Amino acid sequence: MPRVSRNSINSKYIHVITQGIKKEYIFQEDKYKQKYINLLNKFIQDYNSVNILAYCVMDNHTHFLVYTDKINDLSKVMSKLNTSYGMFYNNTTGRVGYVFKNRYYTQEIVDEKHLFNTLAYIHKNPVKAGIVKSESDYKYSSYCNYIEGQIKTEIIKLIFNINDKYNYLDQFYYIHENFS
Repeated sequence: MPRVSRNSINSKYIHVITQGIKKEYIFQEDKYKQKYINLLNKFIQDYNSVNILAYCVMDNHTHFLVYTDKINDLSKVMSKLNTSYGMFYNNTTGRVGYVFKNRYYTQEIVDEKHLFNTLAYIHKNPVKAGIVKSESDYKYSSYCNYIEGQIKTEIIKLIFNINDKYNYLDQFYYIHENFS
């Protein structure tokens, strides 16, 4: 079956998922999770059209909530990210071969409710997996960035439709209590 072109994506909001090949734990150690986040931050800087609204790096998969008006730029970021991480992981572990299961998966966000559900779902992933008791206990997601006010104003506007970087927390907590 041929792959579906990402150019057919109509939404600017996208849920991106990557997974280790055969569901392997390719991010099991903290150093691997941190390396993946560092690479993401490095490659995202090259493309102003791609904004990471939320993320979570688990032991065998990742989630990103992305806003982009240039889907080809997202493809470039993900290609660089997963290729670089795969090379790092294989070199570090003495392993060879593919690291990721297929290419990354994308799901269009169709409306505001879907956006809020995805935001909450990404942050609740470690809690649902039984890794931590609270979203704020997991250091490999963007949840703490939100509650500590470390989110760019552009990101706040894209999610909450407000320009005030410091008045989004009530909405943020409401979303996490009532969605996903």
